[in-house]
Amino acid sequence: MDPITRVPSLRFQTPSAGWQTASMDLVTIGERWYLLAPGSADRRWVHALRSGASCELVLSSGTHRIAAREVDDRDKPPVLREYAKRGAHGTRGWRRLGDSELRWIGREIAVFEIERP
Repeated sequence: MDPITRVPSLRFQTPSAGWQTASMDLVTIGERWYLLAPGSADRRWVHALRSGASCELVLSSGTHRIAAREVDDRDKPPVLREYAKRGAHGTRGWRRLGDSELRWIGREIAVFEIERP
């Protein structure tokens, strides 16, 4: 899989609205998969993952129930650098930044490491 792939959707369940869907970016680094929510992204799925709601990742291979853990800000630089390396919108110049600058940027970007389906 390409290190940055547009995921058709992440299905997530909320107590008030039931099942919903959102698109986001899936970044892979080696065997690890990450979901990113830049500041302008639909944040409902972020809240759903943080609250432990049921979530399903929809890929071309099918729909997979997933679990995820939020990545701490200090651990985000390699993920953000890979995200920028693949030309993600709004990341121009990130590849030249050091870890401290990427940690600062990462405060505004939710990053979750998912268990591989």
